[in-house]
Amino acid sequence: MEVLALDVRLDGFVDPIGALVRDENGSVAFVYKADYLRRSDATALSLSLPLAEEPYRDVIARAFFDNLLQERNRRAGTRRPDPR
Repeated sequence: MEVLALDVRLDGFVDPIGALVRDENGSVAFVYKADYLRRSDATALSLSLPLAEEPYRDVIARAFFDNLLQERNRRAGTRRPDPR
């Protein structure tokens, strides 16, 4: 599996506030960008991801982001049959 990095954006901020990274083993991590952390108006994404310099590893990051991203089969480009 290849390494993949996605910008994480928050409404009201022009630049990405962090990055979600998947490593070659499929584990994910989230880290806030240093520039964002220095802002006086920086806001945590959630109570489970308070503002911090250290990355949030797989269990914590996945618990937050897994339900925000499209379902796995749709991310892969396949579609589910219409249930009607």
